[in-house]
Amino acid sequence: MRSVRLALAATAISVISMIGFVQPASAGDDARDRRAPADTIARSAAQQQNGPAAVERAKAYWTPERIKRVLSRPAADAGAAAARDTRAPGAAAGQRRTPDGPAGSVPSTAPTVRGSKNLAGPLANTGLVLFRTPAGNQSWCTASAVTSPSRMMVVTAGHCVVEGGSGSRPGGARWMRDWVYLPAYHGATPLPYGYFPAKEFTAFNGWINNTDFNYDIAMVTLHPNGAGRVGDVTGTNGLAWNWSMQEYLSAVGYPDNIQNGEYQQFCSGHTSSSLVDPAKLQLQCHFGGGASGGPWLMNFNGISGEINGVSILLRSDGFNESPYFDTKVYDMWLTQGVRT
Repeated sequence: MRSVRLALAATAISVISMIGFVQPASAGDDARDRRAPADTIARSAAQQQNGPAAVERAKAYWTPERIKRVLSRPAADAGAAAARDTRAPGAAAGQRRTPDGPAGSVPSTAPTVRGSKNLAGPLANTGLVLFRTPAGNQSWCTASAVTSPSRMMVVTAGHCVVEGGSGSRPGGARWMRDWVYLPAYHGATPLPYGYFPAKEFTAFNGWINNTDFNYDIAMVTLHPNGAGRVGDVTGTNGLAWNWSMQEYLSAVGYPDNIQNGEYQQFCSGHTSSSLVDPAKLQLQCHFGGGASGGPWLMNFNGISGEINGVSILLRSDGFNESPYFDTKVYDMWLTQGVRT
């Protein structure tokens, strides 16, 4: 198993990266309701281009040269300064989470496209995400393919697809643009599996309307590329929910404070309830900007595992945080996982 305890200094607690080829939803398309319960979901408008056209557009915009330029700068905080969590340890914001139903999981899957294989080095089922924020800034996150009926879905952080709190402001939810997933991105061989542009986003109203980090989770349906659907090409991680807050998990991501986000980084350890907000998980990985949305994997075997969290925050003491995955995450998976 590839795992490493990283020990880099962090100077402030911040969103790891706040910062889609999905276009912004028009009124009525994103099912927004400012009074909607936090654990309900909203979707962006589905992108109307067909898969081949979306892939060609992604290639034309996200050239290797542009990708290198973006990664040479710190990952931006995508237009949500109010979303920063500045509380000190002990200033608890929520109650320690307990399962709201039986623990469950779906297994990881191997690639099915002939000739596909896991590379020596980066995980094929995890990749770099590039996008433009509603303000037009270019930045990146991390995402991971997840087992689903569609074989077309990845899991990431909510702030990697939609600006937190925007659903409660005039104009409604502000979704990211020119969003593309690059599986197993690796500085030496940056695009081993090509481009998978976003087709449709889904996120929790608790994030979209209220900037609540306990709902900072999103799932994204992708266009296939010339090789096929993302799950068939790269394989997938599974999903786990309603497990203990004390689990041995492995976090994966592309943090900007380690090798400029050019290479996947790994960190393993036992999680615990956050000292800042007991409703969230914590793991001391020191992952900075760009690692947002990266999976926290249970039962990781060096190739795949079950996603039981995603990186969303970095605290000044080096701990990263994740929302707790409970039944609402499973319900999102059930709903979005069948959409093509």
